[in-house]
Amino acid sequence: MSLIQRCSSAFASSSSSLGSSWGPSLARLFATVSITASNPTEKDVAERIAAALKGSKRIEVEDVSGGCGAMYRIEVEASDFKGLPIVKQHQAVAAILKDDIAKWHGMQLTTRASEPQAPVSS
Repeated sequence: MSLIQRCSSAFASSSSSLGSSWGPSLARLFATVSITASNPTEKDVAERIAAALKGSKRIEVEDVSGGCGAMYRIEVEASDFKGLPIVKQHQAVAAILKDDIAKWHGMQLTTRASEPQAPVSS
């Protein structure tokens, strides 16, 4: 399968998997996380990072490959990173996106620690 076909099918499958399947608990989580994403694939990547890193404060995902999904710029700010060296922070994000990274040409990753957030009341 060519990269263009793979990008097209990835976009179609990720856009159909978003939404109601996440449930209300994940919706509460995202109320405290600032997610910046321009399309459903970027949003899916950001949501998976936010779900895995409970202390996420800000996540930005941008396809920098011209829209085909071959390379992403990802910025993550999370309290989960507090006290961790940059290498460990990057390894944590890479582990979350392991399957995606295998399909991508590259990733520009920036991480930083933030202060823990107050819990969300239900």
